[in-house]
Amino acid sequence: MLYIFDKDEKLVAILKHDPLFQHGMFSEGEYFMSSGMEIEEGVVADVNFTIPFFTAVHTEKLDGSSTLTFTTLANLEASRYIKEENIAGFKDLDGNWQMFYIKRIEAEHKGSLVNTCYCEGLFNELLDEPIADIRPGECLASFALAAILAGTRWEVGQVDELGPKTPYFYYENVLSGIEKIASLFAGEAQFRVLVQGNRISKRYVDLKARIGMETGKQFVFGKDIMEIKRTVNSLQIATALYGRGKSGAIDEENGLGVRLSFADAVWVKANGDPVDKPQGQEWVGDPAALSLWGRDGRHRFDFFTDDAEEDPAVLLQKT
Repeated sequence: MLYIFDKDEKLVAILKHDPLFQHGMFSEGEYFMSSGMEIEEGVVADVNFTIPFFTAVHTEKLDGSSTLTFTTLANLEASRYIKEENIAGFKDLDGNWQMFYIKRIEAEHKGSLVNTCYCEGLFNELLDEPIADIRPGECLASFALAAILAGTRWEVGQVDELGPKTPYFYYENVLSGIEKIASLFAGEAQFRVLVQGNRISKRYVDLKARIGMETGKQFVFGKDIMEIKRTVNSLQIATALYGRGKSGAIDEENGLGVRLSFADAVWVKANGDPVDKPQGQEWVGDPAALSLWGRDGRHRFDFFTDDAEEDPAVLLQKT
C-alpha cells in the first residue's frame, strides 16, 4: 500500500493496489475501512477509505537520487489529497519508511481520469537548508553530522565508527554537506523516517560503512532470476557507414564541396584491423551487426561526417 500525508504530515489517504485497475478495468468506488484501525506497527489510520492505484515504481540510483512514480484514479472523493507537495510513502522490504514529496502530476483520460504522480525523496528538503561556514576541526562523523543538521528537521541516526577526519562546510546546502561527509569518511548515507500514530514524527540521517550486503553473485541470465524485462529500440540502426571528412575543392558539376573520403585507406582483418575494408570502398561495415540487423544479408547504411577531419586513415577509424 501507499500512504498519503498532507503538508502538516498527517496521514490523510491510503492507496491500495487494484489488479482490475492494472488491466484497464477501472474501479470507480473507494475501499472503506474502519477509522482508527492499526494498519502498520505504530501507525493508526485516521481515514475511512482507500483509493485504488495502478502502478508504483521506486527508483534509487548510484548518485543518491530516489524517486517514486505512481498512477491512480483522479475522480474519487479522496483523490483531492493527491496533490503537489503532499507526501507519498511506503514501507520497504527492510521495514523502513520511504517518503517522497509529490512534485508533478499528469492527468490523462484512459476510460477514467487517471493521475500519474512523480515524486522525489523527502531528504531533498535539505537542499533548502543552508550552511554558512562550519569548521568543526578533527572529529567523528556523528559530530560533523550533528553540526550541519542543527536547526533542520533531521537528526543524527545510526553512525558507524569510521575514524576521525577534518571536514569543513562553506556556503553550501545541508544535503551537499551530508554527501561531503559520506565521501570524506568513506561511508554511505541513509535517510530514515519514523511514523507514529498518524503523523511523520522523526527524520534521521544514518551513516554506515556499507548499506546492504555483498552477495558474491553476478548477473547470470537464467540463474537466480525471477523475472527480467528487456526493451529493444531498433530505430536508427546502421550496420555500415560511409565516412565523410572535411570539405575541399568545389565539384564543377554540382557546385558542392568534395568531402574527404577513406576510399584509398585499406584495412585487412588478418593484419589486426577491426574488419576488412578494401581499397576503393567508401564505406566500412560491421559483419556482426550485419548478421543481427541486416535485411536479407544486405547492410543498412548511414553516413558519418566529421567536418574537420583531413586524414583518411583517421576518418576511417572514427567512422
